[in-house]
Amino acid sequence: MKIRRFKAGASPAGACDAVRGGTEPGAADDVAVAGADGADGAMASGGRGWRLPRRGQKGFTIVEVLVALLILLMVGTVAAQFAVRAIHTSYEQQQRVTATTLATSGMEKVRSRIRGVSGSSYLASITAGMSQSDAEAAYAAAKDLGVVSDGDFQLAYSTASTVPGGTASIAPVDTSNTVNGTPFTVYTVVGKCYRKNTSAQCLAVDPAAFSSPEYLASGVSSGGSSSSSSSSSSSSSDVKLTDASLPDLTTALSDPTVQADYPFKAGADVYTPMLRVTVVVSWTYGSSTSTPQVYATTEYLDCCGEVAMNNSGAWTL
Repeated sequence: MKIRRFKAGASPAGACDAVRGGTEPGAADDVAVAGADGADGAMASGGRGWRLPRRGQKGFTIVEVLVALLILLMVGTVAAQFAVRAIHTSYEQQQRVTATTLATSGMEKVRSRIRGVSGSSYLASITAGMSQSDAEAAYAAAKDLGVVSDGDFQLAYSTASTVPGGTASIAPVDTSNTVNGTPFTVYTVVGKCYRKNTSAQCLAVDPAAFSSPEYLASGVSSGGSSSSSSSSSSSSSDVKLTDASLPDLTTALSDPTVQADYPFKAGADVYTPMLRVTVVVSWTYGSSTSTPQVYATTEYLDCCGEVAMNNSGAWTL
């Protein structure tokens, strides 16, 4: 607010009254104060200044304005954090759904390869076209991601370069999937494992620890009664399955490209051969330096073939 000085002899009290009332204290000098209309913030007569506020009126101080701005800033920051987190969570959920879809699709490819195929041909059908180097690369990646570990199974692969039926082979390492700018890597790991009759676990075995393993007719004892393969009798009356078309059991237990087709007895225990198929999907949130995210699914396939008794009373394939 600008106030001009009064001439000598002018009354200060009169000047104050002039300020309140909006009149001029002298003819020569004017005071830029409130006009007669009484409106706050309006220009005084002549447009030479701002009026003083009326009695009882007051505005905001600088401190009050700064505090209000600080509160607004804090509320806005919290709201922005919630919004960013919600967007990030939604993005993560979309990526996890994509990974689930890719893993399901990978497992469906495996199922399609064994549909209508005898259990004794599962290994050859699934691993056809899988080279040793690719299978080992997939296993190493799955192990680094914490999905599999040594002793879970014996890694399986194939020496056949062609796939039955002319279908495409299953790639142990598939890097062809990019969704919304995020690359996904799909690993398919196939292994051989064996379930002991005294345990529900299916694990790898050490062929060197077995002494003269023998095939058994699946779930059949010499008395002719049927039982599950996981609880097959281990007595001396177990039916031994002998057939020229069966792969050598010792070879099947050690060769990654050959599977044991039927339950077998080693010592006092009976083992059921199975295939373990694990599909692992890996991706990262944001930058490639982030911690890899993992989604994995596993299925166990009973690869035992069917046996039947012939007219001579012998169990054959």
